[in-house]
Amino acid sequence: MTTMPSYVHPLPHDGEPLPEAFTYPFRYEPHPLCLRAAAIVQAQAGKLGLTEGKMFGVLVVSTAAPHAATSTLYFLAAYSGQIDGSFAHPWFVPPIVDYLQADSHFQRVQRQIEALGEEVTRRRHSDERRHMEQRLAELMQQRDAAVARAKAVYAEGKAQRDALRRQRVEADSRHHHTDSAATDALIRDSQRQKADIRRARQQYADEIAVAMAELASYDSGTEALMTERHTMSDALQQWLFRQFSLMNARGQRRSLVEVWAEMATTREIPSGTGECCAPKLLQAAYRCGLQPVAMAEFWWGTEPKDGTRSHGRYYPACNRKCRPILAHMLQGLTLQADPAAHYDRVCSPLRVVWEDEWMAIIDKPAGWLSVAGVAEAETSPLRKPLCPNVEAEAHRRWPAIEGCALAHRLDQDTSGLLIVAKRHDVRRRLTMMFEQRQVAKTYMALLDGHPQRLEGRRTLTVSLPLSAVWNDLPRQRIDAEHGAEAITQVELLGYEGTMTRVALHPLTGRTHQLRLHCAADEGLATPIVGDRLYGRVDKRMCLHAMELRFTHPMTGEELHFCAECPF
Repeated sequence: MTTMPSYVHPLPHDGEPLPEAFTYPFRYEPHPLCLRAAAIVQAQAGKLGLTEGKMFGVLVVSTAAPHAATSTLYFLAAYSGQIDGSFAHPWFVPPIVDYLQADSHFQRVQRQIEALGEEVTRRRHSDERRHMEQRLAELMQQRDAAVARAKAVYAEGKAQRDALRRQRVEADSRHHHTDSAATDALIRDSQRQKADIRRARQQYADEIAVAMAELASYDSGTEALMTERHTMSDALQQWLFRQFSLMNARGQRRSLVEVWAEMATTREIPSGTGECCAPKLLQAAYRCGLQPVAMAEFWWGTEPKDGTRSHGRYYPACNRKCRPILAHMLQGLTLQADPAAHYDRVCSPLRVVWEDEWMAIIDKPAGWLSVAGVAEAETSPLRKPLCPNVEAEAHRRWPAIEGCALAHRLDQDTSGLLIVAKRHDVRRRLTMMFEQRQVAKTYMALLDGHPQRLEGRRTLTVSLPLSAVWNDLPRQRIDAEHGAEAITQVELLGYEGTMTRVALHPLTGRTHQLRLHCAADEGLATPIVGDRLYGRVDKRMCLHAMELRFTHPMTGEELHFCAECPF
């Protein structure tokens, strides 16, 4: 190419060795070339006047095969989503679809949707509706007052009638006869007053019915506008997804809808899909005929309150939005191996520690899933090898098991003790025992460093609520506002060189509780060795479910099981 677009920038190259394969986007260490490009982008980001933090990305590209003699290096830069409501920053790559142009189909329909929303709001707070509500309320108050008056008359008459009845009963008992005419008069008087109550209700029934019908009709019109708005919004979103024509290194184009149907494991496409850095960078490179060499993404600016991003730190592509897209867009590129691929190789079988007719205790090796994972598309270059899972193995070993066999789970990377229930009622009782904290668990862990919070003390309680990062599952986060309670007792066992051995006693059972309580700055600020999600990849994650103590759910026997720590 002789003329490059304004968003293609030359990258000084001091002879660093180029990568042999393209970056594995979900786990990587930034290549030195990416770090150099990122420094330039960070200087440029400072000129944007950012009011909030933003994810930025860099893509190192070449004009030919990266190791060819005639190859020249450049880099592209992108930011996730929009900045100040705009995609129009020519120094950065353009969006895959620019739907923010004022005269675009998207904006025209969006204005219609917004107008419908404004009309719904106007109708909900209009004087016309308020008058309808007031008229209905007044009629109901008038009816209630008339009924109350009629009931008061009836109550007063009933008291008088009861007094007269007592007097006549006494008189009749003295004269040995009954005054039937007087009794009939009392009955007629009671019936008349009860009829007055009914008439008081009926007096306003027709007017109230008309007022309620008018209000219902008005609200029905509002609901119809809301339905129309919702339908138009959904249709527009689907139209937008179809406009994303995603390229890959083989020159193939697929719409986002097609890619999602083939590559994704969920049906619904999240809003904003296709607007992250990685897809924008790859699309721009393919459009320009440039060869991707390496990629990295980092957070720049104010850190979000949920603590999921830190200024200047590099992050992998997100799973929820980007994994299905990249499964298509990376086809035709040779990818680096997943640094944690060895986690998915199972080298040892399950070991049954103990069993009886109701349940079994097994020792799960690292690498086994607790339950079956979600299958990925066969054509995906990011596809992981299929992993065995404890649930399926339990059904194979004990065919009579009813339904789900596991009362609790361990992460794939965690080894140790799991309880398998052979009957549904046993599993239900075990599940309740876990929920009621009647199962004592002890984990062994090696930490990647020496936690400052453990200096001078043997024990520490970490209480940090957790919630899911929904756009990057299975990652969890510390969430003081909406998180679920999570409590871990930490026991210092000793130091082993640069590492620290601890026993972890979880009092709750949240997803990734132990991993995040160790890794988070608010916790021990020292991740578990080999934690590929919250720390650094190693031969394995050094977390082992070592002990279980609980009462047998059927016999009442006190049980205690141990599994030797493999690290």
